[in-house]
Amino acid sequence: IKARSLPRFWFFSFHYMDYQKYAFELLTNSDLSGLTFKCDTIVNNACVCAYPSSTPASCTVSGSDVLKYLDVSGISYGKWSAIIVCINIIYRIALYFALKMRTS
Repeated sequence: IKARSLPRFWFFSFHYMDYQKYAFELLTNSDLSGLTFKCDTIVNNACVCAYPSSTPASCTVSGSDVLKYLDVSGISYGKWSAIIVCINIIYRIALYFALKMRTS
């Protein structure tokens, strides 16, 4: 799901706190960067790709085209990894205090 397809409330409040957002962006960026995929679907003698292609004449779609479509391009591996670690630390601290309050 693209981020802009999320409901406004979810996008502005919880989207940036979700560690899965950063993990997904890290994985897709590392897996798709530099790859080229061939589009096998031909309709009316025209190549049709699942994602918008920057090279429609060659009937291929690049990994960077897919990343642009998903709004995942241009991330910093170090920054995203640090955010994931920070989110997990904050969640663990919140869970500790929630359990401490519950047992008291």
